[in-house]
Amino acid sequence: MGQSLARGAYQGTRLRVNSTSKNRSRLDIIADVINACRGGCTKSYVMLRANLNSATASDLIKKLLSCGLITLTEEEGSMIFFPTIRGIEFLRSYEQLLSFLETNVLRERSSGEIGIFQ
Repeated sequence: MGQSLARGAYQGTRLRVNSTSKNRSRLDIIADVINACRGGCTKSYVMLRANLNSATASDLIKKLLSCGLITLTEEEGSMIFFPTIRGIEFLRSYEQLLSFLETNVLRERSSGEIGIFQ
């Protein structure tokens, strides 16, 4: 599946994720789920942190496991999810994309219009 990060192995800062907006994109939700898995978490915690119902969380967790963005281990009878190295790389790329968009695309012009590469 890919290399997993042991609990506490990644000590970087938590990346900013747009989880407070009303209508999140699919990428926002994926980033929320991977971010929730930092340090290890159960499906219930993923549901809570990413604001997903059980069916949606289960479906998305299966997809993220299959593409190697998170991994699964069993600890004390509980299934615990961790981000993989690839998952952390996804979060970094996602953060860079958000930063780029905020800086270059979504910045308002002095005339009040939203423009690209001002």
